[in-house]
Amino acid sequence: MVHVLNKEEFDMLFMFLWAIWEEINRLLWNRGSFNPRHVAMWSMKLLQEYQSWHPRSGNGKLRSRSQKWVAPPSGRFKLNCDGAYNIDTECGGVGMSIRGVGGTFVAAWSKHFSHLSSALHSEAEACRASLQIAIDQGWRNIEMESDSVAIVTALNNREFLLV
Repeated sequence: MVHVLNKEEFDMLFMFLWAIWEEINRLLWNRGSFNPRHVAMWSMKLLQEYQSWHPRSGNGKLRSRSQKWVAPPSGRFKLNCDGAYNIDTECGGVGMSIRGVGGTFVAAWSKHFSHLSSALHSEAEACRASLQIAIDQGWRNIEMESDSVAIVTALNNREFLLV
């Protein structure tokens, strides 16, 4: 079966199997109950983290991961946001920082969230809250950065946004 999967499908299958293995061990050693949502969310987070450390170019070959933060161009702001999630407590937090010309500090913000459903949910809340702050402050010319591959892909996909 593995030989009929493309690279992305194989990576997803591997992370899903790893998450199942972890959940089974948690059940055996901690005497908890099986939570399929934990398996699904954790496998997505594992895949996202793996992909961020093993980026691929358009031809499927590994790219160099030597990315360095770049200040926004003149007249623009750069908003960086991130989310964190604790699967055991279903709590987490989000944060953002915004920088102006030459990378000068403009603002930073963070917030605790007590009711999150996944790591992806926390990343989405980070983007939403950060964009809302930028709108409220009147910052219109912004570039947004996030380490969430899933969120960035969704935001950059016009078909997804039209749904």
